[in-house]
Amino acid sequence: MISKIGATPLQAFNTLDIATARGDMHIRADQLATISNAELKRWRISRADLQRCFVEGAALMQGRDPAEVRATAHETLSGEWEVILVHYSAHTRPKRDQSEALPAQP
Repeated sequence: MISKIGATPLQAFNTLDIATARGDMHIRADQLATISNAELKRWRISRADLQRCFVEGAALMQGRDPAEVRATAHETLSGEWEVILVHYSAHTRPKRDQSEALPAQP
């Protein structure tokens, strides 16, 4: 099963977020082979497009900090899938370790 965004830490070159009408999904490259045709149909994306989006996402993430941005695929109004980089806000950015956590409020 594919994880919802935020369920696992993001990794730069082997993950892709997909914005679908059923919600945003976080997919790891090692999960690609386990995605069923029914899931692809629900997400309105072909297996070839999904694989292409992974390649494009990896290229866009080169030299980027995965704690700052993530590769996200979405369907355009014309029905094509494109990959863009999305920046995290200060409130949703993944934490690398406890030293980056906000101090406790008194």
